[in-house]
Amino acid sequence: MRKLDESVMRQPPSNIDAEQALIGAVMLTPRYERGVDTSRKIAGVPDDRAESLHLIDGVKARIGEEMFAILFHRVINGHSFSWMASQGMGESERLGVLFLAAIDATARHFGLRERSRAVEAMEQQVSA
Repeated sequence: MRKLDESVMRQPPSNIDAEQALIGAVMLTPRYERGVDTSRKIAGVPDDRAESLHLIDGVKARIGEEMFAILFHRVINGHSFSWMASQGMGESERLGVLFLAAIDATARHFGLRERSRAVEAMEQQVSA
């Protein structure tokens, strides 16, 4: 059996010019596409998005839907408390207090802040 010269193997076939060979190499190169984990409850959702939705559900369960909605409107949408009040969500002063409470509760949920003294006092009373 005859050995092939490597330089011959790297050259495009004689009936294809260099530009066509380059285009063919680019088009035939496999592209990286993120896989979708179909074992999760939400089929067709990428892993990182499903994980984010899971984290959001945990925060909602911990702080409640109303405080999460205030966080959403203030942090994600950038609305002011005055705007939220104009939409019938409550008084702007109350919304500001709830927003700060929601931030604190979210920080506690992720372990970024100590537990609330009110919760600790309650647990001491209940366990006694």
